[in-house]
Amino acid sequence: MVQTVRRMLSSSGDLYTALLSYPATPLPWCNLSPAELSMGRRLRTSLPLATKLLVPQWTYLTEFRGKNKQYKENQKKNFDRSHRAKPLTPIEPNSEVWITSERGAIPGRVVATSDAPRSYIVETPGGEVHRNRRHLYVVPTEQTWLQESNGTQQEVTQQLQGILKKL
Repeated sequence: MVQTVRRMLSSSGDLYTALLSYPATPLPWCNLSPAELSMGRRLRTSLPLATKLLVPQWTYLTEFRGKNKQYKENQKKNFDRSHRAKPLTPIEPNSEVWITSERGAIPGRVVATSDAPRSYIVETPGGEVHRNRRHLYVVPTEQTWLQESNGTQQEVTQQLQGILKKL
């Protein structure tokens, strides 16, 4: 949007004419102007325009929704790629977890899933709390660590202690 306004200001000598022409300027990703998207018709400008183009029409709505969905998917893909975002695995009830907080890590146990998306009810020493999945770290059992690391009991214990120090 900033580039569009800059281009309009540099090409037009009059500031007010340039600002008035923005609602009639087509967006690059869908070839429709903001006025067309909101009112379903073109705006009357200083350029000559057929009167039939000033009558509201919503024939492009399905096409716009498809392009808009694709545009949002591309934005999400680019955001996820640049921020290394990845979906977290769901947590089973009765799993031991660590809850991250400003005071450090608090141990807890998942009681159930909450109504909110990706949220869980966790039982802690201070009572039950609702937390989002991103604030919960599943405590791995020794059996899973032995299977994943193919190491000895002592190595697994050292790895677990290293993880707990980070929390």
